[in-house]
Amino acid sequence: MCSDSGRPFTYVEFTYPQWGNIGSIEIMAPFGFGATWDADTLAWVPSVPDDAWLAIMRMAAIEVIPQLEIVLTGGETSIKLGNDEFKFNPQLFQRQVGMWQAQNEKVCGRYKRKIMA
Repeated sequence: MCSDSGRPFTYVEFTYPQWGNIGSIEIMAPFGFGATWDADTLAWVPSVPDDAWLAIMRMAAIEVIPQLEIVLTGGETSIKLGNDEFKFNPQLFQRQVGMWQAQNEKVCGRYKRKIMA
């Protein structure tokens, strides 16, 4: 969301005084929105840095891992097909999830809003 000038909003000014608890007003915008200056078009264009976009995708994948484990294993820890038995690691994706979470923490640290006093 941008103003008529093509630049992203940096503050909100209300016409009337607002009442309510602190944090009771939310500004909804696309998650991960960013803007960069495009020298070719001489305008601000929406963009999300590549590492932040990958972090968003990893966070989404982490959310579906539990369901994926159930779909792949049927909730079983082993399955017998004829004379063969196949055992599933109940923590099949947990190592990957841990690595993704560590990577995401690094990315979030790079983009965390800094409050200057």
